[in-house]
Amino acid sequence: MFRREISAAITGRLRMVKFWIGIILSLSSVVYSDDHIWSAIPLGSKLSPSSNNIWVSRQGTFAMGFYPALDQVDAYSVGIWFHSIPAESRTVIWTAGEGLKVGLNASLELAMDGDLVLSNPHDVSVWRSNTSNSGVVGVVLRDNGNLVFSDNSHRIVWESFETPSDTLVPGQRLRVGRMLRAASRNSVASYYSLAMESSGDLALKWESSLSYWTSKTGSLPSASKSIGAIFAGNGIFGLFDGRGKMVWARYSNDYTNTKVVLRYLRLDVDGNLRMYSWIEKSNSWIPGWQAVQNQCDVFATCGVHGVCSFNSTGPVCKCPFESGAYSDMDSTVPSKGCRHVPLGGCTEGAAMLSLKRTVLYNIYPPHDIYTNTSSEQCKEDCLNDDSCVAATVMNDGSGVCRLKRTDFISGYTYDSVPAMSFLKMCLVPQAVSNPHKVIEQPASVMPFPSSSNHSGVASKVCRVCLMSASLGTVGVFLAIEFGIGLYFYKRRKIRRNASGSKQPLLNLSSGALTRLSYSEIEDLTKNFGQKLSSSIFKGVLPDKRTVVIKQLNMEVGEKQFRMTVSVLGSIHHKNLVCLQGFCCECKHRFLIYEHISNGSLDQWLFEVNMKQAKRLTWQRRLGIATSIARAIAYLHSECRECICHGNLKLENVLLDDEFTAKVSDFGLEKLRISSKPYGNSKQGTSSSDPTPERDVFCFGQMLMEIISGRRNPPGTEEDKLCMWAYREYEKGHMEIIPDSRMEGNVEWSEVERAIRIAFWCMHEQESLRPSMNEVAKVLDGTLQVDPPPPIAYQESHAGAYSKPHVRMERNGDKSLELASTSSGAILSGESPSV
Repeated sequence: MFRREISAAITGRLRMVKFWIGIILSLSSVVYSDDHIWSAIPLGSKLSPSSNNIWVSRQGTFAMGFYPALDQVDAYSVGIWFHSIPAESRTVIWTAGEGLKVGLNASLELAMDGDLVLSNPHDVSVWRSNTSNSGVVGVVLRDNGNLVFSDNSHRIVWESFETPSDTLVPGQRLRVGRMLRAASRNSVASYYSLAMESSGDLALKWESSLSYWTSKTGSLPSASKSIGAIFAGNGIFGLFDGRGKMVWARYSNDYTNTKVVLRYLRLDVDGNLRMYSWIEKSNSWIPGWQAVQNQCDVFATCGVHGVCSFNSTGPVCKCPFESGAYSDMDSTVPSKGCRHVPLGGCTEGAAMLSLKRTVLYNIYPPHDIYTNTSSEQCKEDCLNDDSCVAATVMNDGSGVCRLKRTDFISGYTYDSVPAMSFLKMCLVPQAVSNPHKVIEQPASVMPFPSSSNHSGVASKVCRVCLMSASLGTVGVFLAIEFGIGLYFYKRRKIRRNASGSKQPLLNLSSGALTRLSYSEIEDLTKNFGQKLSSSIFKGVLPDKRTVVIKQLNMEVGEKQFRMTVSVLGSIHHKNLVCLQGFCCECKHRFLIYEHISNGSLDQWLFEVNMKQAKRLTWQRRLGIATSIARAIAYLHSECRECICHGNLKLENVLLDDEFTAKVSDFGLEKLRISSKPYGNSKQGTSSSDPTPERDVFCFGQMLMEIISGRRNPPGTEEDKLCMWAYREYEKGHMEIIPDSRMEGNVEWSEVERAIRIAFWCMHEQESLRPSMNEVAKVLDGTLQVDPPPPIAYQESHAGAYSKPHVRMERNGDKSLELASTSSGAILSGESPSV
């Protein structure tokens, strides 16, 4: 009996202990470990828009709950957002059901069976986590923004990181088969997506089929094939292979700034992928990197009817069918930004609307026909083809004509685009199958609205108006052309050369080189009164555009000059100054180049004040050096024949408004050889002809000047800067080599990498200098480089450093692996570890 009472008492106490343990566990939302958290959000918890309650992570970094939709009244979505920043800057990192919207009376419940259910009134489920039969016993919103469901064995059953919406936060991975889908202002999700493909490529896509940006890693060797992407907390976004090794990476501008603690990577509404950092000082998110630099290169930026152009403030959308500006319409909805004017299918005749410097593409599955022909013939081919609605012809020398067969047309335009497009516009209204649908015609084609009571009269009036307008337009155009020709004819001072052909004034939209007379050069330069240097002049076209005219003070035959100009005129690279025209008349030799507004690099390094010099940050200097290397690599290995610069120096590197480097004066050294031999044993060559190895040597000198902000002394002391830098580097004093005006705000691993490759470029043995393609890959972090050999290289030490054994596996330009036979690897394909 006594034992029964003791047993009953013990049993009662055990039940009481279990009761209190249950209470403690139900309140354990503030007690958990980082590895596994039990019941941080108790089963049975419920949220609703009306109650305004939320679930918050342990340190308050993230919160989850209902938030109001921006485009609808009394509409809400469920998501996770940054909670530690001001509410007005709220940034949602994950949404349930890709931004699914519900009403005020909706609810979000974590059911006792472990299923998270979003319901509308009357318990109608609209989204659920589908975890009811997974043994869920614990749910937590972690401080990294991940909503995690766990079972009794501490295994993760479900997590929000594996079902991303449009955003990645630090530590989150995007595995093969997963994707980000951009939000949309007027629907649940947009057509834009970021997909991690089984090929190993990371791709930005439109409608899941058309790629407009890729990481270009799909053809890496199988051992280096990427299996996923990860966004790191230090502002690095990269791809990793099966061994966990980073094989591709992109960096935010502030990735070395330890003061930045909040970041995210998002596929934005406009289809561009960007990294953002939270800046406490300004209480705002600042973008630090974006995948597509020119927003117009994002497919369908201006919707299915707009044409995109780009200026310093960003993309500008225009309507090709009418004179009204894109912003005058519904600019918040790209597909409605311009009126949809039917193209093609004309029964009463058609006219071709010309769009200069414009490329058009089909929004929906393309049905292009490719031919090679002239602009006029391309336009005629489209006009005579009943199925053609638009055409684009390239003026880049290829002569490619693309005839298009769908009337959902979009595209892009800017001054440097060597293309012209045409739209087929019907001359009279077309019958429509839907009697209640009115198809608007462009104002330029049908200036007067038709009347239902006088349709016949209106049609005749319309035709008369069209003919009058067309004749008037042609007359005005001919008058303008005649006036321009007469203007230059009257001011001509000397006769043209034996060819006697009249050349049109430089037309930047043609994409082909234009030949000007000496008198036209005089007119453009105001009789050579706008001098930029001893032989370089500024010219202004009648349309106010600026060009640079370079006089070649050398005696060179017309045939040789024309051959050189023909080769240089066919070269197009974003980091090379574009040659646009020339003059070859009697003994006069001139080249006409595009004007680059920000001056030469040597001026920014050595002639500006301290405040201006600080604009050349380390990241800008590294970007400039990398761009120069890519440009010279293009000349050496990607042109039809190898073109050596021969005169590579800071003065021949120009900067535009965005501090993008553009190399000038390339390919002219052969023309100077006859009057100015170029032999310099210090540069490791005995030949007067320019060579790729000499370009590499000169680049190494330039790179050291860019890093140090010191000018390399000319003449016999040309190696003085390099020897000083090498001695300091050898002593371990690398920190005094970078320009003091950067105040130490540099990434030291990048500095050392740049210094090492500069020394290798200046190696006295030509055979040991790297190629410019390898130099570019070292500077952008794709390849690593070993410590350099002694600068004062002697022939007696030739056995100490043998030529690197190079093994390249080329699939496009994706993989490059180099190894040295004796001195260790000069370059390797390993990317910096994260």
